[in-house]
Amino acid sequence: MRALTHNKKTFIYFAIALMAVLVVYSLAFKPALDRINTLKRVIPEKRQTLEQLQQKTEQYIQLKAAIGQIDQNTSGDAEAMQILSSIENLASRTGLGSRMTVTKRSQSHANGEYTRG
Repeated sequence: MRALTHNKKTFIYFAIALMAVLVVYSLAFKPALDRINTLKRVIPEKRQTLEQLQQKTEQYIQLKAAIGQIDQNTSGDAEAMQILSSIENLASRTGLGSRMTVTKRSQSHANGEYTRG
């Protein structure tokens, strides 16, 4: 076998070094760069989604509190309305309905008074 010249040895070493650099790049650096680019795109989308969820959560809490307030305000009214309804039904069955005036709730919910209607 013939001995390789200095130029051919240099070329072979250079080719081996180039192949090693390409392998390291394709196995380590390229996936890392791809992941960084993906994260640069995905993180702002996820932050926007998080902000939307936080806004929806705040709206939910406010609505839940409003529903609780409505339930609290109307819990006493249900009993009063049942009593009035029972009285009106009794009056119509006994024939007293024509001589009885109907009570209706006033517009002001703050004082709880009834007016004759």
